[in-house]
Amino acid sequence: DHNRDRNKTAAGPQQTTLVRQTRFRNPDFEPSSWALSPLMPTAAPKLPLLGNIHRRRCRGACPAAINNNSCNKIINNRYSISIAKWGLSSNSISYQTDSIKITKGLEWNKFTTEAQKDLLTGSFCILPQSNRMGYRLKGKALTMVEKFEMISTAVARGTIQVTPDGNPLILMADAQTTGGYPRIGQVTETDMDILAQKRPGESIYFELVSLESSIDKLVAQEQKIKQIAHAVSILFN
Repeated sequence: DHNRDRNKTAAGPQQTTLVRQTRFRNPDFEPSSWALSPLMPTAAPKLPLLGNIHRRRCRGACPAAINNNSCNKIINNRYSISIAKWGLSSNSISYQTDSIKITKGLEWNKFTTEAQKDLLTGSFCILPQSNRMGYRLKGKALTMVEKFEMISTAVARGTIQVTPDGNPLILMADAQTTGGYPRIGQVTETDMDILAQKRPGESIYFELVSLESSIDKLVAQEQKIKQIAHAVSILFN
């Protein structure tokens, strides 16, 4: 085995390990061109760990033992030597926003044009009566074109119902599966995680998106989570 033979040459206490970093198929990983481990003696038993496990996982990480003379040549030639850093990019999943994306509910057209506008332009405060079953919101009252009675119908996590006093009620994780209030909107699946981080007393506002857009965002989020999980498994497994 090429790497095993190479590892055998690294038994001397005055040698260090030079590791070629790869992307691990993760676009959020930002490797440097070469990454030199801390300039200190490298124990030979640790090299098979890099050569065997990381070779299989990284498909290209090839550790090479070099002596101090080679190190000095590289340093004297002013090559950039640093330890590669790993981390999430700035465009990773963030919960630091008050904007909650929604799609139209089945009873959207039952509300007046003014109520629809107030829902999308106004700010709503989360009331202290909120819990894991639902978030009660306080804002400008949302009026319907005409009052009508609904029979109990299907609801889900993220459904925005409007109570008789005109205030929205967002169903959360422990909500029931049926309800009798008109459904003016539905919080997108990706933004439910953002909403769940909000506390009573904080304010939110709604942004209307298309169903297609919400699905695309969900798919993109799932792909990003898989990439992060894959990168973490490479580093720590």
